[in-house]
Amino acid sequence: MNSSKTTSLLTTAHNYTSLGRRVVIIKPAVDTRSGPTSVTSRCGLSQQADVVIGPNDAIDIPDVESVACILVDEVQFLSPVQVDQLRQLTRHAPVITYGLRTDSQVRLFPGSMRMLEVADSIEEVKMICSECTKKSTVNARYYLREDGTKQIVYDAEQIAIGGEDMYYALCFSCWDKMR
Repeated sequence: MNSSKTTSLLTTAHNYTSLGRRVVIIKPAVDTRSGPTSVTSRCGLSQQADVVIGPNDAIDIPDVESVACILVDEVQFLSPVQVDQLRQLTRHAPVITYGLRTDSQVRLFPGSMRMLEVADSIEEVKMICSECTKKSTVNARYYLREDGTKQIVYDAEQIAIGGEDMYYALCFSCWDKMR
């Protein structure tokens, strides 16, 4: 959260398309924060996804041989089978994915786990803890108490779609001591 992953994806898409190259942007259907087909960053950049993937959908890209790059937003929400399909697509074009490694309980998402297993390379985007100056590793889910302070949620469903209104970045120590 708050690490400019989607901004990086959209910048990469722009770089390819400005050279006249075909890019395919994929997003999971579960992410409806900016609409069913829009990929939107917090800084205001936005583009329509070419492919929206439901939880049981196969990833199919027509005329994949003409694609210069496949970009995937919120890869953590894809299934391991869908991640394997992305891996197969690397035979035709580079596949660059953006997403979270773990949920708010510091557990791997199934899609992220599979991506870690099959990725050729991984680049970590570093964030700073909202409470101290250490590296953030936890996307803490919270709710606001009546007094306006944040109460960390430590036991919840793995997927809850939201932004800064529900999540903030913490290092493990700050997350753990807020218990």
